[in-house]
Amino acid sequence: MPSLPLRQDYALWLALLEVLLCAVGIEAPLVRLHVTRGSLSSNEWRAMRATWAMHH
Repeated sequence: MPSLPLRQDYALWLALLEVLLCAVGIEAPLVRLHVTRGSLSSNEWRAMRATWAMHH
């Protein structure tokens, strides 16, 4: 796993897509995101910077 505290799940999906022949999206939600004050995901700017860093 890459050292990306805010984007490990996203990085995993990107790594899986590199080796899979195809992927299919579905519209049904499979999880609910629960963000609490002070959590890693609660700061939107920090989350955006983490996404940018992951892509670069």
